[in-house]
Amino acid sequence: MICPKCQKEFEIQNNKYRCQCGICLPVEFYGYRLTQQNIDKLVQQGSTDEIEFYSKAKKKKFKARLRFSNGKIEFDFVEGKTSGAIKKDDRTVFVFLNALSSGLIRIFIIDGDNKEEKIYDFGRAATRYAEALALLAVLPTIPHEKKIRIVADNMQFVKYVLGEETPRDREIRFGINILARELQNYDWQVELSLKKLKLKGGNAKRISLNLFPYIKVNQIQQQNGILVIIENCNLAVEKHFLEFIQKAKKLSFGRFLVADESQEKLNEWTNKVCEISSQ
Repeated sequence: MICPKCQKEFEIQNNKYRCQCGICLPVEFYGYRLTQQNIDKLVQQGSTDEIEFYSKAKKKKFKARLRFSNGKIEFDFVEGKTSGAIKKDDRTVFVFLNALSSGLIRIFIIDGDNKEEKIYDFGRAATRYAEALALLAVLPTIPHEKKIRIVADNMQFVKYVLGEETPRDREIRFGINILARELQNYDWQVELSLKKLKLKGGNAKRISLNLFPYIKVNQIQQQNGILVIIENCNLAVEKHFLEFIQKAKKLSFGRFLVADESQEKLNEWTNKVCEISSQ
């Protein structure tokens, strides 16, 4: 291989192409062996054409360009591939994840002729984590025989789902691992569609209807408050519940203690997102 910068032949050391001019590139990147054309474009233009890679962790193929910046190579996912018309396919459910602000995710679900929009508020959760929670929230509504095409606007989230990066944050890592287990029940693919977003925030709680149609909430009056038991609870339900009713105390997974003065707020959340049963 020839260095495009000084036209001298690379030396191979520790599975890397090294040149006296300072250029250093990997011989292989995620199992893909760089060609002379790839190297020329990386050094001269800063990025390659689109390349097909294979994620061993997820056993999925994905496409991305390679970008060379500050002496490092990283993925550059192709933007805007879904901007055209969506072909109708009764076997595929399209799930679009759009971050409105940190922790606030708008999700569009297209299943044949059926279209649905929901907004999930996970408080101050990082966008990459909030998109994972929103996807977890809707997966129980999608039959396992369906294929899922996920289109997200957060590159970090896409890398996590593909298994190309591991979250450093313990809570996010836990959530991504749960999502990965749930996705094993489906034939799925994920891609990135970037857009410039204006971030904004605040503590006003936005709540859509029918966010968790698969759960049932049981309220049991006790001396020290209201015992809330959520049937078919999952991580997304728990995070959303605790964010909306911030004074709720978690007893165990799916079981919470809510103060009597929060009864109105509890009813507001429950009546809008699921079925309620009182005892």
